[in-house]
Amino acid sequence: MTVRRRHFLVREAGDDYQLRELDSTIAHAIHQFGTTIGLCTSVQSCHWTFYFMNSNISPAEADSVAAKLAQEFQDGKRS
Repeated sequence: MTVRRRHFLVREAGDDYQLRELDSTIAHAIHQFGTTIGLCTSVQSCHWTFYFMNSNISPAEADSVAAKLAQEFQDGKRS
């Protein structure tokens, strides 16, 4: 079974987060800059990676936000 991988650039927008989906090549380049990353594999069929650019967020908080965002994808609140 192939795991689908999705990469998102995350920007704070008030009380929420604005997401922009990235191509895997661009995501890899962003990763090279040492950006805070939130990782989440909430289901076996999909792995989400969230890149928090220009944001003061700890790695632990990034993982927490990533879990919340991934859950919103699963619940159909985000697509």
